[in-house]
Amino acid sequence: MKKTLIVKLREITSKHPELSSILCLGRALKGEKISEEKIMRFISRFIHKSDLNGESPEILLKHFAYLSKPKKTVSKNPYYKPHSKSQKTQICS
Repeated sequence: MKKTLIVKLREITSKHPELSSILCLGRALKGEKISEEKIMRFISRFIHKSDLNGESPEILLKHFAYLSKPKKTVSKNPYYKPHSKSQKTQICS
């Protein structure tokens, strides 16, 4: 049975009290397939204002939305760019 996000978040915060609320929520959201609307509700509910340092919570929304998508392979990561054969031969020669 899959844990609810709130239970998962509470477990993370109790095991790692030294982490900020932003890091704990990020760890809890990882791979959870949650909509941006729900993520925004979690941000407004669980992120401490002091952790935002005067920044807007919308800044975290895109990053948390990316984290919540399950990752199946490295190639689906938008930041992963495989080398072409020509680049590999140029490096080796």
